[in-house]
Amino acid sequence: MTEVFGFPGSIANSLTQIWTPQGGANTIIPWTRPDGPWSRVQFVLVGGGGGAGSGRKGLGATVRCAGGAGGSAGVSWGEFALDQLPEVYLTIGAGGAGGASQATNSTNGNVGIVGGSTLLQVVWAGALATLLTALGGDPGGGGTATSGSAGNGGVGMVTGVAGAAASGSGAAGANGASVANNVVGAPWNPTSGGSGGGITTGNAQSAGGRGGLVTPGFSTAALAGAGGAAGAQPGSDGGRGLAFTNDQGGPFGSFQQGGLGGGGGGSNTAGRAGDGGEGGFPGGGAGSGGASVDATGDSGAGGRGGDGAIFVVCY
Repeated sequence: MTEVFGFPGSIANSLTQIWTPQGGANTIIPWTRPDGPWSRVQFVLVGGGGGAGSGRKGLGATVRCAGGAGGSAGVSWGEFALDQLPEVYLTIGAGGAGGASQATNSTNGNVGIVGGSTLLQVVWAGALATLLTALGGDPGGGGTATSGSAGNGGVGMVTGVAGAAASGSGAAGANGASVANNVVGAPWNPTSGGSGGGITTGNAQSAGGRGGLVTPGFSTAALAGAGGAAGAQPGSDGGRGLAFTNDQGGPFGSFQQGGLGGGGGGSNTAGRAGDGGEGGFPGGGAGSGGASVDATGDSGAGGRGGDGAIFVVCY
């Protein structure tokens, strides 16, 4: 947990906490009200980003698709009076793992893992009651001879965006879905991953797609951000998505933007294909791995989704 007084862009005279998963796994912790003159608290929940699929490894003169990219996480938020909150528990979802590289000839890629869900719960009548939920992004599918399915965005008050699907003809990867930071009075959701490059029946290799962008919106302080860079062919890895950025407007100030999607890996006809890039923190979807050829190199692995988080502001 990171604790900061007067976090830039947050509410004046406040205390900001940032809770993250421990050891790469979903983490449940009891939350204790911090000492200080605080009367109210805001929680912003972000799920874990979806892991991406790995590419297919297949025979020449056939279609070999990249994996599908991971979806970004959902985002939810709420404000409460501190003296009205009973015993509180936080669950912080981890990013989903990517599908492993395919080493077996003429075999489809491996599916990624769904991002972990992030929860705000209280003890009520002797049982846990859920106040807020932000689900993790869905995983991308492994590459086949016809497709590499994309993961959907996680559900929340703001639902995440779907990852990019692989080309069904083995062509270049597609870019992850972008978001506009124009949701007035709300945190903005993370972006999704780009898909990797496939290989066509003509044995043409290709580049992956970049991760989703953030485009300026209504806020005068809006920041445009780039997702993870596309992996070039032959066999370059996709770039990691950027972590969250500061935007000085809005009630949630410093954590107005989620993590950005990872880039897709490039395919390779003469060696190992590129891996997908990791999703940015928090909740960015991962980029998928590129396709490869039997007896020449393994396919690219899918990237890992960005970890989730809970941001807490006491004021």
